[in-house]
Amino acid sequence: MSSLSSFAHPSTCILQQKRDSNTNRDSYARSHPGADQLPVGASTRAVEDRTCSLLRSCVSFPRLTQIHARIVRHAIYSSNLVAAKLVSACFSLDRPDRVFAHVPRPSPFLWNSMIKGYVGLGRHRDALLVYRRMLDCGCRLDNCSFTSALKACSNLLALEEGMALHGHVLKLGLGADIYIATSLMDLSGMCSQALDARKVFDHMPDKVVVAWNVMLHSYARLGMMRLAEQLFEEIPLRNVNSWTALICGFLECGDLSESIVAFHRMQLYGLKPDKVMVVTMLSAIADLGMLDSGPC
Repeated sequence: MSSLSSFAHPSTCILQQKRDSNTNRDSYARSHPGADQLPVGASTRAVEDRTCSLLRSCVSFPRLTQIHARIVRHAIYSSNLVAAKLVSACFSLDRPDRVFAHVPRPSPFLWNSMIKGYVGLGRHRDALLVYRRMLDCGCRLDNCSFTSALKACSNLLALEEGMALHGHVLKLGLGADIYIATSLMDLSGMCSQALDARKVFDHMPDKVVVAWNVMLHSYARLGMMRLAEQLFEEIPLRNVNSWTALICGFLECGDLSESIVAFHRMQLYGLKPDKVMVVTMLSAIADLGMLDSGPC
């Protein structure tokens, strides 16, 4: 299994190394005069609002560079709103490396947005590398940092890295966080560690419906339908995702009759199946030559 240190570096610009950040920042801003269009003395709020508007309409890299210079010159990269728009614009133009360029002290929000952005693009190794660099530079990590990083581990089936992350979680006293615990359950389930997922689940003081569904998916994914059914009956508030996990679990095990029964039960409870579920059911029935009976 690859360690975090072996992951490919997403950018050579992620951290500024021991340089005069103020001089560098001013030089960068002066080299892009098109970045500033507001009158001298404009309020910080006005600059932030105008910058966000420009980022929303940005469709080219040269323009992004100009807007980025505005952010650097006015030192508004600490604004969560500006940071969110900057990350969105950089990722939409496939230039996430620009996010940290000339930013001397990236905020936790900016780091977390980068990790989440990479996960959203399916670049999970890059997400974990950003997490590692966030950790190395001493930036404060929070539940958002760990939730996104654990999701990257789940998609990579990187159980070892996930357990290392869990160690950091416990060290910071965030072990009781519902969303972190749910992400850890998902990682264990994805890596065929249903017992570990159940241990985390059983230790959760307040179980939200997402946690129930993740545990249910873990059982169903591994074909442990007896345990899945038992858990399903214990869920206090079932939603479409709960029923979908159960139905798909039956289908994966080749038990079409039980999946049809569950499908009808779901509708009797007043829940409407989504298009994906209907297509899945019809495909399974068609494969067995029972299309005339249909699920509906």
